[in-house]
Amino acid sequence: MQTQKIFITGTTGYLGGTTLDLVSKTFPAAEYSVLVRTKEQADAITSAYPSVTTIIGDISSQDIVTHAANAADIVIDIAGDNESGIQNILSGLASKPGKGTLIHVSGITCLLDPSSLNLGYAATRIYNDLDDKGEILAFEPTREHAILDQRILRAPEEMGVNTVILSSCQIIGNGSGPWKKDSFGHGYVKTVLGRGKGFVVQQGENVWSWCSVRDVASAIVFTLDKIITGSSDIEYGQDGYYFVQTGEVSFREQAQAVATKLQQLGKLDTDAIDELSVPQATKIHPYAGLLWGASCRSRAGRLRSIGWSPQERDWKALMDETVVAATAV
Repeated sequence: MQTQKIFITGTTGYLGGTTLDLVSKTFPAAEYSVLVRTKEQADAITSAYPSVTTIIGDISSQDIVTHAANAADIVIDIAGDNESGIQNILSGLASKPGKGTLIHVSGITCLLDPSSLNLGYAATRIYNDLDDKGEILAFEPTREHAILDQRILRAPEEMGVNTVILSSCQIIGNGSGPWKKDSFGHGYVKTVLGRGKGFVVQQGENVWSWCSVRDVASAIVFTLDKIITGSSDIEYGQDGYYFVQTGEVSFREQAQAVATKLQQLGKLDTDAIDELSVPQATKIHPYAGLLWGASCRSRAGRLRSIGWSPQERDWKALMDETVVAATAV
């Protein structure tokens, strides 16, 4: 088998750095190039992974990203939603004689209906990618990720580029990359420390599907392996949409776990939780309702059906890990 050339974006981020760490250890013979914004970030990557080639630029830099994608067999895009960046990647892959493959990491916030958020309460609808994929891929443009996700999944037909989307839920735990290691959960812990008490929005009954950062990275590696080995298990384009998910947990449960751990560490006087109205929470953060009050529920039936399985199933242990890390800085 020829040496695989893999270009990865977002490697200075929380999930991207964890993914680079796992991918490079799983496929040590591959040739890696990564996109970073600054020389300082490039030096951090090179110090941790001497064999990885760093490319300094922005995801929107047409010449840089198109050339990097063209030189790769597979692109793993973990840079978030960026229309021009996706166009650059797809153009680079499409201009290769043998085309190429894109793995794009998206998110399940497309499941949030802006017209009926019902903040602070559990969503009644649970989406399973085995049964609901067609509906998800036909979401209206007002849904987050919808426009870009649909464009990416049309690429095999329109550009000849194989594409896969891995749509992640809430990610928990500490990252293992060389740059950013914290997440949404770390931010909540620091917010609680700042106000001196835990809190939820409304009743805190809103529920999110979750997965550990290491298991999301493992799902990317699992998909990459299927692509490299030419497995017929993995599908592309309109059939190439997969949730990544382990379980689900209410925000109240998470908030209570954070407050209890902080009290155990001597960082809070009480583990009691305040119930804040949306306006009250918005005084803490302008997007508090969505950050801490929304509810999003998914089931990763498709990846499980072809052999992927999350290994970290204890969300509370992951939250404790998060609290310890967030209080250590």
